[in-house]
Amino acid sequence: MSEKEKDSEEYGYTGDPYNAVISVFQPYLKKDEKILFSTGDGNLDESIIEKFYSLDDTKKGKAIAAAYMALLIVGILMCMLNHPIIGLLLIVLFISIPLVVSIGLLIMYCIKPSSFNCAITDKRVISMIGSHWNEIALKDISDTSVRKGKMIMVRTKGYSATSTTNYLVIYKVQDPLGVKQMLDEAIQRAKINEYQD
Repeated sequence: MSEKEKDSEEYGYTGDPYNAVISVFQPYLKKDEKILFSTGDGNLDESIIEKFYSLDDTKKGKAIAAAYMALLIVGILMCMLNHPIIGLLLIVLFISIPLVVSIGLLIMYCIKPSSFNCAITDKRVISMIGSHWNEIALKDISDTSVRKGKMIMVRTKGYSATSTTNYLVIYKVQDPLGVKQMLDEAIQRAKINEYQD
């Protein structure tokens, strides 16, 4: 038995013999928690838009913002110092940069969107899109449904201390009806265990 097969057996994975999504979630599993199903691309890459917005908090981001503002200030000064052509060019550049950056980000996002990973464990459903983490405890789930062929929608009646959202969508499910049935059975077991404790 290979190392990957041992890992999949150890974590209770039911699907492909092994996939990289399991390794994404293994560090976050609670004691005695087992992965029942996982799907996704198996990496933790943020989208280009998430990376762009995370620049705000960095020295590099602050330097870019300062240089951008300097364009406007220098442009205005050049106009005031009788160099209107250079000044207007700098002001036009100042105005056009956000448009060019927005179009570039949109194109990059379409080419490479955020990574997506999702796991159903015996305790919760976990979703990770880029660096955004959400989870719903199985005992809080009120409804599951298959949507548009390969998606499963998971909903709760409201927010709770054990869940970070009131709905999740599980994408890229090859056998949505089979996975939904497995999820519904896991939800029932979780609710029975909660009442027995």
